[in-house]
Amino acid sequence: ATAETELAAMSAGGHGAAPADAPSRTLRTAARQAEAQGRPATLALVSVPGRYAAAESFDALEAGLDVLVFSDNVPLEQEVALKRTAEELDRLVMGPDCGTAVVGGAGLGFANTVRPGPVGVVAASGTGAQQVMCLLDAAGVGISHCLGVGGRDLSAAVGGTSTRRALRMLDEDPATERIVLVSKPPAPQVAEDVRRLAEGLQTPVHTVLVGTGDSDITAAAAEVAAAAGAGVPQWPYWLPAQTPPRRAGA
Repeated sequence: ATAETELAAMSAGGHGAAPADAPSRTLRTAARQAEAQGRPATLALVSVPGRYAAAESFDALEAGLDVLVFSDNVPLEQEVALKRTAEELDRLVMGPDCGTAVVGGAGLGFANTVRPGPVGVVAASGTGAQQVMCLLDAAGVGISHCLGVGGRDLSAAVGGTSTRRALRMLDEDPATERIVLVSKPPAPQVAEDVRRLAEGLQTPVHTVLVGTGDSDITAAAAEVAAAAGAGVPQWPYWLPAQTPPRRAGA
């Protein structure tokens, strides 16, 4: 009887939760509500089991939002379809399996706390993004944005779609004076295409594409720090107080 009374009150807009106060049940509804309240949303973060992530991400894209897909286990063909749709809509898909991002100073996923500054990062490697940000922070150089694109973005199947979009976005951002692009081993043709795009941007781009002969992350961070006038510090490191002796035959 109590349940029926409470449900009836909710339906009638009584003392229960009124429909206007109820949580949004879809990303598109949430975007509309934010717009109506004068604080329009620009980015959705999707963190649901991988088999559901594409549906939520398509919903967000069609609502006019960029999307960070924290979810993993998203099928490759769905990632390709998402990024093609985002390209058509002039939107950015970060991920799937995007574990690290910093957007406008807000850390998303497993983000490090770093100072704000003039360097943008595009990363198809979460640990690579973290290393770049931490080294630059240790050198006194801050981050404008770190846009993770998912570890498969520079594969032949995906073709670097989000990487190209993220590079263009940072190139247009007045707060970004330099860009670091870091990736797991890319497909050779995709790496060449991305380099060609980077060379045509107004903002200098430092590339760290593992396995292609680029400088490593530490060297790239040193180049950026020097270019920013911060100098190259003695990078911090942590070692045991005493290294145990090696065993015979080890």
